[in-house]
Amino acid sequence: MGLGEAVHAHPRGRALAAAEYLGERELVLWCADLMSGRRVYGAPDAPDAAWLGGAAAEGWGAPARLTTETQYWPRVWAARTLLYVWDDAAIPAVLDGLHDTSWRVREMSLKVALRRDVIQALEPGMRLLDDGTLRVRLAAIRFIGDLGEFEHLEPLNSGTFDDTSERDAADRAVLRAERRLDRPLR
Repeated sequence: MGLGEAVHAHPRGRALAAAEYLGERELVLWCADLMSGRRVYGAPDAPDAAWLGGAAAEGWGAPARLTTETQYWPRVWAARTLLYVWDDAAIPAVLDGLHDTSWRVREMSLKVALRRDVIQALEPGMRLLDDGTLRVRLAAIRFIGDLGEFEHLEPLNSGTFDDTSERDAADRAVLRAERRLDRPLR
């Protein structure tokens, strides 16, 4: 699939098409560089931004149209691409993403870390249990429950979550961890 079709494809299809066109490692390195700020979104020497952002990158998300309030989107799109195309060279960028100023980047970085078993993200992921955004906290709960060891799971058992959705997510995460670790955790 060429870029013309990929622009309107699901992010997975677009990522796979971009990997085929650009090369898997090149795509991953580009995404990692965008996430870490080593490359500028829309730079003349960069691949077409539509490989990451799809139709949005040709409209409101075009490099020239991004504003201070929307400049985080390319980092989200880069992280999302790493859900579908991966190389361990992206691990440092995913770890950087856990400290991003945008909650959407932090959330997506947790999703990538979970999908790609980035266990190096456990400690920073633990800190995100206190993030100011509920969606980030929920992603952190899932990440810790699905990849954490016994010592990481104590906060999920503490019962200190104020939000019902957090308490429910923590209960489900502990149950999954109990099955995965084959031991009781409560």
